[in-house]
Amino acid sequence: MTVGRRAVASIICPSAPFLVPLRARSTYSAVRFSPPIIHARNASVATQQKKKPAQSPRTQSKFLRQLKHRRKLEKKQQPRAPESSNDIDCATRFRDALKTRRSGETTTAIKLYPEMVDKTLLTSGDMKALCQALHQHCRIGLRRGRNIDPEIDFGETIIKDMRERTAPPDPWASLHLLSLLKEAKRYDRALAFWDWLQHQSDDYVNASVYGAAIEMLAYHGHKTLEDLEELYETALSKFPGQFLSYHLSPEAILPDRSQHFHGADLHMLLLQGITVARVLMGDWRNAYVGLDVALRLSPDKVPRYLFETFIHERPLAEAYAVFMLACRAGIAPPTPTASRFLASLTNKILGISMSRKIDFATKVELAQGVFRAVKAYVGAGGRLDGPLLSALLKPMVLLLYHSPTAADAAGSEPPGEGEIQEVEKRSFAFNRRVAESARQFLIDLAHAGAKIDNEGPLNSVATIGGRAGCAPVVRWSIESFDGLNITPSDVLYRNTLLAAGHLGEQRLVRTSWELLVEAAEDPETDWRIESRDWEALVRACKRVGMIDYVDEQVAALPHTLTKEGERKIEQAKKAKLLPIVFETAKDAEEAKVLEQVATTGLESLREEVKGMKTVLGRPNGMHDFAEEPVWMHLRQGGTPTAVASARETLRDVYEELSTDPATHAAGQAEAIGDPMDTEDPEAAADVATSTETADKLSEGDAEIGIKSSSEPQRCFIKPEKPMSSTGFTLDALRFENWFTITELLAMAEAREAKRQTAIDKAIKSGKPVADEQDTFIIGPAVAGCDGQVDRQYREMTRDEWKQEALRLRGIRQGRCKFV
Repeated sequence: MTVGRRAVASIICPSAPFLVPLRARSTYSAVRFSPPIIHARNASVATQQKKKPAQSPRTQSKFLRQLKHRRKLEKKQQPRAPESSNDIDCATRFRDALKTRRSGETTTAIKLYPEMVDKTLLTSGDMKALCQALHQHCRIGLRRGRNIDPEIDFGETIIKDMRERTAPPDPWASLHLLSLLKEAKRYDRALAFWDWLQHQSDDYVNASVYGAAIEMLAYHGHKTLEDLEELYETALSKFPGQFLSYHLSPEAILPDRSQHFHGADLHMLLLQGITVARVLMGDWRNAYVGLDVALRLSPDKVPRYLFETFIHERPLAEAYAVFMLACRAGIAPPTPTASRFLASLTNKILGISMSRKIDFATKVELAQGVFRAVKAYVGAGGRLDGPLLSALLKPMVLLLYHSPTAADAAGSEPPGEGEIQEVEKRSFAFNRRVAESARQFLIDLAHAGAKIDNEGPLNSVATIGGRAGCAPVVRWSIESFDGLNITPSDVLYRNTLLAAGHLGEQRLVRTSWELLVEAAEDPETDWRIESRDWEALVRACKRVGMIDYVDEQVAALPHTLTKEGERKIEQAKKAKLLPIVFETAKDAEEAKVLEQVATTGLESLREEVKGMKTVLGRPNGMHDFAEEPVWMHLRQGGTPTAVASARETLRDVYEELSTDPATHAAGQAEAIGDPMDTEDPEAAADVATSTETADKLSEGDAEIGIKSSSEPQRCFIKPEKPMSSTGFTLDALRFENWFTITELLAMAEAREAKRQTAIDKAIKSGKPVADEQDTFIIGPAVAGCDGQVDRQYREMTRDEWKQEALRLRGIRQGRCKFV
């Protein structure tokens, strides 16, 4: 369709066509009308304005030329609909491969990617799915120690295509690529990518991308924390959202604590990025404040990685509380993170127990703490597998003890009943009971659904059986491997050898060593005899009094030895043997006390295992933390007791700080409860009328005692309170999280003050700073500025506790209470 010049003028300016220049009329002498093409991403109005006559290159500004070039590139990267059957087949196979996110399917998508680019079939959704699958594929590869260089190179190809505008943009694709390069420690490539990204439009970046960039820069150490905080503020101003800059502040108040805050997801990854940076750079106070804000916005949906950073970077006493906090919220950390943390916790506990720095009751309490953590993890939906079972059972060795005479007889066969005293008989019987309980715990949990997918749990049971002098338990552990189809490793053979030494059986030591040699010499085995195997043989032979056997084997197996191995054998021969168990009674009276403490501890462990079996047997596999609260700290003294004792006072403080001041003041002045919370069903019915009931009232129905009116009735329906997967209402869970963060801030402040004191003493004395980790895993003592114990803080008033809660978060300055 074409029109003349006069008609064109009327179209351009209908109200005053005579104002249209003649030059413009001649330019539009012939206009062909077609439906306007509006791109959904960039369109902001229903129609597009007519283009002005193109200026000559000489008169165009640099900005206009760049804008024109950018629009050409964007037009170039617009996907087209598949036309031929080959196009349809290619796009279908590519998108189907990305739906499963399996390793093999991801590889298929990678192979189809060049064809999708060449045919311009990629969409922004395809880019997001592809980069997410690639990120997951590489993360699994890194965890398994696989070479991921080809995948990294493919990621670089995607980045190159994005920069050349041959692949469509997507902010989530940018986020996954940045995170991938960070986790693979390709920081130079990540920095180059970010330098380009931050100058692009919102099609490429959003607040979450800024969060990933802050996290990457924090791990790289390229920027200071001040630089990263400035970048965080830049992101907040660039992507304001629904007043989220306010909601991300520590003093913000939610509209309704009992409901989900629907804008939280928009900036959660940005908050995660700056919080991780604070943890890594030592700003523990603001890091905990960031976690506090995240838990306020989304008490049951915080990203798991945010908890992982605290668990890996903070001291064990704090990491334990953060781990339990995540479980209580129903956000179980990933299984590898839980296994690594609990294994580290167990090894640390065994280390300080071996050094005899803590008493027997504390050792038992620490073992209970490990069982409690595993129960919480399972109750949060975590998977109970081999590494977790191993970490669970290991601390049971802390319950073993020796009587005085039995300790002197360690290393020989258990004395006969007629030669030992009653107290020795009781200690020997109790140790066997501990070993048999460990075996039974493993059997019960396996029947309940726990997965024994490696040799770790059986190794732990064998170690406990050997130290307890219980040969049947050791033999059961070895025989169980055949039934589980688990290929024994060198660790199993070493543990069996050491257990034979603990049992004091020379024949079993010889047999265990022969089995180890046979397995190591097998061509199909991927391991050979090493120096640590020889060290285990020396220790076992020293316990059973057959050190000459070591020399015989050295002569028979010279090809397995190096000079380093020979040196370690000699060192092991001269080294003093460590005690078989971690506790020895001084006399008969103390032995009775130890038995009483250990018996109580064993019964508590049995109750924890019973709780795990109950949770594993439930359809949803979750523990009700609201109905059955779980202690959040490693031991009872592991948190400043002042905070724990002021729980109800702090609850009142929380109510004030988390409620709008006007509402809170009105509530206190009127002292009127919520009619929806009344126990009178008739009164509740008067207020909580549904829309259907209101319609009936308008027709004259007054059965419930409310007069009808010609005016429409207003209905106030209280929304349902959503529940967390762990049994809390969201407002109750928000308070529990806030209270635990307050405890963590007090613990961290106490530790920091003690560490600074230790540093000052070391500077004065000229000696290195002593390792205080043992103190903090047990739990820091809390003292006031005057050096007295925290008894005085129980007498603090409500207003003082309010100032303290604010001061710990750095909101207001107050007198130092916890040092």
